[in-house]
Amino acid sequence: MPYTQTAPMRSCSRLSRFARSIAGRPRIPRSAHGLPESTLQLPVIGVMPLWRSRRRAATRPLTYHEGSRASERQQRSAYWGRLMQRDTGEVSAGNLSGNKLYQARARKALPILVRQAVAGSTLLYGALAEELGMPNPRNLNYVLGAIGNQMLDLGEAWGESVPPIQALVINKASGLPGEGISWFAPDASGFKTASPRERRRIVYAMLSEVFGYTRWDKVLAACGLTARPGPLTTVDPVSTAGGTRGGGGEGEAHLRLKEAVAAHPEWVGLPANTGPGRTEAPLRSGDSVDVLFSPPRARVAVEVKGVGAPEAEVARGMFQCVKYAAVLEAESSAEQVRVDCSAILALGDELPGTLRELRNTLGIDVFSNLARAKA
Repeated sequence: MPYTQTAPMRSCSRLSRFARSIAGRPRIPRSAHGLPESTLQLPVIGVMPLWRSRRRAATRPLTYHEGSRASERQQRSAYWGRLMQRDTGEVSAGNLSGNKLYQARARKALPILVRQAVAGSTLLYGALAEELGMPNPRNLNYVLGAIGNQMLDLGEAWGESVPPIQALVINKASGLPGEGISWFAPDASGFKTASPRERRRIVYAMLSEVFGYTRWDKVLAACGLTARPGPLTTVDPVSTAGGTRGGGGEGEAHLRLKEAVAAHPEWVGLPANTGPGRTEAPLRSGDSVDVLFSPPRARVAVEVKGVGAPEAEVARGMFQCVKYAAVLEAESSAEQVRVDCSAILALGDELPGTLRELRNTLGIDVFSNLARAKA
């Protein structure tokens, strides 16, 4: 492969923005292939079809059936019991309380999920596994099952519904949580037999509750955990505020990489037949985008950082992606056209490990090691 993708996929942003909209929360501009505010159109690139209308989903609220909670909990416990017994010989997944490895990982994962919930962003299984130092994302099923059980236990103790925060973790291909989420859906048996389209609507409703919940600090405290510091604490605000571009500046190497990206849309996850991008494309805000692709029904801005770009400059590029996506959406609204607006960060080097949390929090698509692909 000529490049390494190191970011949440576009579906993360789609799910997050949809769920926030039906939860009534303010929209945070996303870089990763978001949708026009008026409608959810069919995706242009590499994502399964989504609901065409937000209102339709918003008029069907998520409800928890108190009368069936005990039986559903028994089913869920039996499911996790069979799963654990098959793979580890254990009796059940339990909750966060315990000294098993998956429980220790669950305690480490919950503050990460709370960070994502507050930021209004979903997270790929691979990205969460990377933050936890887990080599195999498949092992997250036990981790997320324990977190789900803990949310139900807290909800029963408090006499309220604590949303299934583990629903934030989604599959790269489908843009949905794994099969285990069915046991934490409002109607577990109904979810298992639902059509893919109905499952997607149910997941969106679950996410709307996760993003709209305001007591995650209390949840962490009840579990004996503390919130993670914001990812910006690792980035020098002075170095990102100025105009110093360092290794990402308009040197000869950066110019060649930018032109190469414009000629190879497949390097940033776009179809090879997209056509060449425009370099230094002007925006109405007065900014110039390094590369702008205009496939059918889409506008994709690419911010390029060359080999040797300082860490602070790469972080600055992430925020530039947020800005470019927002400006492109504003332009499409003013022009009265419906296009899928987004922004991507393209790196000549590998993404610094210290910026993974910021990437995940902002929901940025990052493609790295592109200088190697050029070579």
